[in-house]
Amino acid sequence: MKRQSVLQQLKMNNLLFAKGDLIHVPQSVIMYGSSVSSGKIYVNQKPMLAIFVNYKGEGLAEVVMNGQKWLVKNSDIFLNKE
Repeated sequence: MKRQSVLQQLKMNNLLFAKGDLIHVPQSVIMYGSSVSSGKIYVNQKPMLAIFVNYKGEGLAEVVMNGQKWLVKNSDIFLNKE
């Protein structure tokens, strides 16, 4: 299998995102302020698109959605297929 297709397959299976990737955030995903200690929590009311920034510890990813940085569980986000 070519390297390109392996990387694409990892991305589609939610295992590898690169900075700047357009990602899908499903409805009802819980998002935390850019630092968990900030106490800011948001429950996504409808499916949205966000930009992946980087991975954080404890299975979290930092994303930008609607101009704000959020932390979200890696398992809750997916590469936008369109």
